[in-house]
Amino acid sequence: MQSRTGHAARGGFPLEDIHAVLRDTPGIWEEMRGGRVLLLGGTGFVGRWLLESFLAANEAFSLKASAVVVTRSPERLATVAPHLSSEPAVQVLRGELTRGRFPDGPFTHVIHAATAEGYSAQAAQAEAMVRGAVRLTRFAVEHEATALLLVSSGAVYDRMGRGPARIAEEQAVFLDALAPGRFYGECRRFMEALCCEAARGSGLRVKIARGFGFIGPGMRMDGRFAVMDFISDALSGGPVVVGNTGRARRSLLYASDLATWLWTILFRGGAERPYNMGSEHGCTIAQIARLVAKSVGGQVPVVIQGNPEPAGGRIQYVPDTSRARLELGLHARVGIEEAVQKTLSFYASMSQSAA
Repeated sequence: MQSRTGHAARGGFPLEDIHAVLRDTPGIWEEMRGGRVLLLGGTGFVGRWLLESFLAANEAFSLKASAVVVTRSPERLATVAPHLSSEPAVQVLRGELTRGRFPDGPFTHVIHAATAEGYSAQAAQAEAMVRGAVRLTRFAVEHEATALLLVSSGAVYDRMGRGPARIAEEQAVFLDALAPGRFYGECRRFMEALCCEAARGSGLRVKIARGFGFIGPGMRMDGRFAVMDFISDALSGGPVVVGNTGRARRSLLYASDLATWLWTILFRGGAERPYNMGSEHGCTIAQIARLVAKSVGGQVPVVIQGNPEPAGGRIQYVPDTSRARLELGLHARVGIEEAVQKTLSFYASMSQSAA
């Protein structure tokens, strides 16, 4: 298949990256043979990479598996991934975590990669996140699924302004749920606990992946992610603008590594044992901005505006991934320079094809 840019692609994503997921997940797909997976959040960045890599594995290994994708907006998924309409292994249904019926029939695996997008009030968002996660877990138990993957967040941890440069799973989670900026992480922490509790006593194994920073094709340029703002600035000719001091440290895991980690945690991770998911290579926000500017070539300037950091902002947001590395053999195969260049090239090609 060829993308609009002329490069080999699957679902619009670079085919070499999809192949990298299969290359880096040797021998783990047998658990999915003849299986049926329910995916919540298939329209988002994480869900789309899971879906495209699933379809590639299904074909490459003749798994004869199928997927049911439940999304708030089948129309949006049809727009970004029109090829799914001709995929016999995929069924796309309209639905939400908190209401409506889930699909009938047995499922072997359930993946919760959905967010609570669209809820403006924090109280409503909290209710949707927590109630939806518990409802999905009970559904998985009732339908005798073997495993549920909960895509959680590194936001469950304390502020990371004190202590080590990288934070491990054994370190303290949320210390002050009432502090500014802690609301989302507290919801995620509570979701993890309730999903595990709802599954206890059943045959369902709850796997938890705590995601940190990501980059890659399919990420939205809508102000949510600083690196995507930088890429948008750079492709527009600059300047690349850093609104604050740029001193906070972040790391970025490339999309193909992200999919590799999630499938490996689902199939090989320990039950009720969270795994940090991300790169250990931390950079300041300012360094990332300069890397993006350098990667487009030319003389794109970087402007550090120096505004105060947001209340509750994290000084350090870099994971210790020793658990995933030692237990599951996972590490970031794509370095930050290559990840930035690959993502820039993808969006530059999209811009050229749309012109």
